[in-house]
Amino acid sequence: MLTIAEKLALSTGLISSPEDTLALDSPKAAETFSRFKIIVGSTGNLGFSVGAIARSLGFKAEVHMSKDAKSWKKDRLRRIGVSIVEHPGSYTSAVAAARASAELDQSSFFIDDENSRALFLGYSTAAFDLVRQLKSADIAINADTPANVYLPCGVGGAPGGITFGLKALLGDAVRCYFIEPVNAPCMLVQLASCSDIAIALEDLGLNGETIADGLAVTSASMLVARLMDRLVDGCLTCTDADMVAWVQRLWEQEGLRLEPSAAAPFCGLSQLLAAGAGSNGVHVLWTTGGSHLPDEEFLPLINREPRSVTGDEAVLATT
Repeated sequence: MLTIAEKLALSTGLISSPEDTLALDSPKAAETFSRFKIIVGSTGNLGFSVGAIARSLGFKAEVHMSKDAKSWKKDRLRRIGVSIVEHPGSYTSAVAAARASAELDQSSFFIDDENSRALFLGYSTAAFDLVRQLKSADIAINADTPANVYLPCGVGGAPGGITFGLKALLGDAVRCYFIEPVNAPCMLVQLASCSDIAIALEDLGLNGETIADGLAVTSASMLVARLMDRLVDGCLTCTDADMVAWVQRLWEQEGLRLEPSAAAPFCGLSQLLAAGAGSNGVHVLWTTGGSHLPDEEFLPLINREPRSVTGDEAVLATT
């Protein structure tokens, strides 16, 4: 999003160098950006964040959302002037429709979560923040005390980019694990197939339906899959029931307000600990998503019939 804004600002003379980023947040910039539209396809948080940032900078925004997207995210985007296009199909079909819409509009920019190298590299910069956090907390990371990082995975862009960045900075001192819903394990299936052709979960009898809307994806990004083949350390799956159980437990014990997809990393860690693996080192659980969850969505989650959490019951440190 910021890359697009920066390029437009340079080409229109709003800024003279990439360092003049503060000028992107100005009435003059907003007037220029208002002539352009940002288009994205999403099941949840990517569309939510792109729509919000686009509108804050002055762009028009069009977010194509699949059947899995939560109503509250669509409603909040509409309130800030984002055009929401709803699709009855999967994430893949929503992205395809968004791409087609952008091709018909010369004043638009398409943010491609499946194939964008800029977006992938943007995700990777989160690795610098994590390394800084670990250093500020005096947590030493090395081959004997590795960082074990558990990342919720949908199409693969965010966890893939973060893994790419962490491996570049920490090398063998970091292990990265992707956690996917048991009904939407698109990256696990793609990597396990060793195929260079995209695999659709529908062809395997899986529909991708899950309570974790941001992870409801039935075809992995091939850009990411090709890179992760030799970088990711493992893929694990999690049931909807266990994600909800972790949402409940983390709220009750830690006061963490998470949506199900953000609780998925805890499922992965508990599975590894139960199997006797991953016991050494520092455990980092990537809990992105939940702070904006409205009460009418969150309270039913924590008031559901309690279910036991599978795997190890050790106290978990989160970051």
